[in-house]
Formats: sequence, structure tokens, C-alpha cells
Amino acid sequence: MKRDLINTFIDCLISETLEDRREWHPLYQQTEETSKQNENLYYLLFECEYHKVMYDESYFLPFGNGFFYLIHEWSESGRDGTIFDGYNLYAQPDSKSKITLLLRDAPELYRLKNAILEKDKLPEDVESFITEFLEA
Repeated sequence: MKRDLINTFIDCLISETLEDRREWHPLYQQTEETSKQNENLYYLLFECEYHKVMYDESYFLPFGNGFFYLIHEWSESGRDGTIFDGYNLYAQPDSKSKITLLLRDAPELYRLKNAILEKDKLPEDVESFITEFLEA
């Protein structure tokens, strides 16, 4: 049941992102000030020699009072040296709630990332500037 629900959810996220019904935002490193507003996110993103977040490839989607996070993470097991480098999808019903891992490094997450990138729009002035260059 859980897997079916998450698969349906991911498919919906992908199609609604492609249809411009959901707008993802870049995820930035948390400052001390923002960490007070969402302490659980601060700890999720905490970096050390065994855990890194690729912020240039990580996003969040606000929904209601909460958030969904698509985070590109790199981690190394301190026990056996196993390395993970991929995407994880998390849900947080509100900024005080615990953050729950929904899906780890699945092909669907790469489809979601591609949908986000496909809808990443250039600023109008940059688009006009490029068009002007091409027409010159």
C-alpha cells in the first residue's frame, strides 16, 4: 500500500510539475536564522565529512503549511565506506514536523528532477538578450 501511494504521488508530482501546476524552488543552505524557523530541515541538511548536500541540484516545493524536498545527497558510511550519491524525496507537513524520507534514489526521482529542470525558466530579460544575439 505504501509503495503504491508513493508511486501515485510521484507520478502526480511529475505531471503537475510539467503542467506548471507545481513550482519547485532552489534549496539553499540554511543560516542560523532560518534554522530557528525549521530546525528539522537544518539537521537534515547538516554537512560533515560523511554527508554533503549538492545545493545546486536540490529543490523544495511548498504545499499548504509544509514542504516536499528533492535533495541530491552524497554520504559515506563510517562503518564500511559505502558511498551513496543520489536523490532523496522527503515530506514535512509543517515547519515544526519531523521530516520523513519518502523515496531513496529511485528512477522516478530522476524523472522528477528532469521535469523540474525542464520547467526552469530563464528571466525574460535574459531570454530577450539571447534572442537579440541570435537575430544579430
